[in-house]
Amino acid sequence: MTVSIRHTVSAALLAAAALGSVAAHAEGLYVGGSVASPDWRSPVNGLAGNDHNAAVNLYGGYSLSPNLALELGTMTLGHQNGDLGQVKGHGGYLDVVGTLPIGASNFSLLGRMGYDRASIMTDAGSDNGGGLNFGAGLQYDLSRNVALRAEVTRYRFNTFGTTAVNDQYSVGVKYGF
Repeated sequence: MTVSIRHTVSAALLAAAALGSVAAHAEGLYVGGSVASPDWRSPVNGLAGNDHNAAVNLYGGYSLSPNLALELGTMTLGHQNGDLGQVKGHGGYLDVVGTLPIGASNFSLLGRMGYDRASIMTDAGSDNGGGLNFGAGLQYDLSRNVALRAEVTRYRFNTFGTTAVNDQYSVGVKYGF
């Protein structure tokens, strides 16, 4: 319980710092969304199975510099059907996102790390939990304001007395103001 409170307070402080910074410099704001193919990598509450479905991620961010941003988002985790029941979930995250331009092209490497929190529902019960997430990908700038992203992100949730892992392979678009 103490770990969850500590993570929640840390996430709230990071969000407050981000919002304070945003109020001072609105020109770094951006929004985006993606569709993803989720992959539950571990049993959840004793349930394992196939997960052939889609997930959606929506986010907003603020660029602290040309290569570093804070991103606050919401995600669905798809669902997993098994012999003993179904697993599904949704949640949110706060990430630090870095980009590294590749030469003189419009491509950039993308990396993320942050904190996630989710509500996981199974036929055998529900639980809320959080953990660290990380991801990597590629970004292509179509224009000064519009970019395409392809990423893989690993979400980890401490739920049902164990760590559940959900990988998401996503493609999406980001729009900057």
